[in-house]
Amino acid sequence: MSFSLAYQRENGNNSCTLSGLLFDKDYVLSHFPNEIKRILTDYQGTLDLLRSFDSLANTDFERATLEEILTLVVDRIPVWRIGEAFAEFFLQSHASIRFWHNQIRDQRNPNCSPAGTDLLGFTDAGTDIVFVFGETKTSKDTDSPPQVLYGRTGLRRQIGALCTDEKIRSNLIRYLGLKVKELPKDSPFREDFEKALKIYIKSGKKKIHLLGLLVRDTVCNENDLKAFYEQYENRIDKNTVFKFLGLYIPVEMDQWVSIINGGNQ
Repeated sequence: MSFSLAYQRENGNNSCTLSGLLFDKDYVLSHFPNEIKRILTDYQGTLDLLRSFDSLANTDFERATLEEILTLVVDRIPVWRIGEAFAEFFLQSHASIRFWHNQIRDQRNPNCSPAGTDLLGFTDAGTDIVFVFGETKTSKDTDSPPQVLYGRTGLRRQIGALCTDEKIRSNLIRYLGLKVKELPKDSPFREDFEKALKIYIKSGKKKIHLLGLLVRDTVCNENDLKAFYEQYENRIDKNTVFKFLGLYIPVEMDQWVSIINGGNQ
């Protein structure tokens, strides 16, 4: 098993849950320099660009130059970005959440901090498909809860806004809509979007999944997110699912960049 359940709580109808997962070190060492690095460097985006413009290169030298130009260059990888990529990979691999668009493509300078909600995706809810909106914080703070949960850019405020502010959710849906409007009707991204939007409208803008994730290199501690869970466990609309996840990585954050770049630990 790649991870074990450290703690778990849920409300009566399972619409609000709290879980803590401890990952195996081998799992981390295996996926960091592969799948996680591919998310951080938008590996799929590079492949798509090379396929789209390969006719412009006629020689091996030109093809190598084209690849050099179209490959994303990231001079430095902050640990919080690795934490976000790991969370995204976990959700896709183990929680059946689909992310069709790597948001790093919207940044003119990939070395800068992005603005906006971290996680924008889709998931199955019975026979329906619904939007997934979420925020991820990464912290090595030994306090529990850690400081990244508080303040103007903390998880508490960001999650509260996603939960209560329909304007923020509308802006996120509009953002996704602009990504899919030129795609063919049979595109999986467009199909997910149209089905989720239809359900969102029919439910009175309530049927969504919300995620609050905390990525740590510390000892598993239910108190990391317990207060947040208790704040929402009895306040969730019947159509809304709210999940709080603590992801605990048994490798110190100071080593993450080295592992991403193929360093042995």
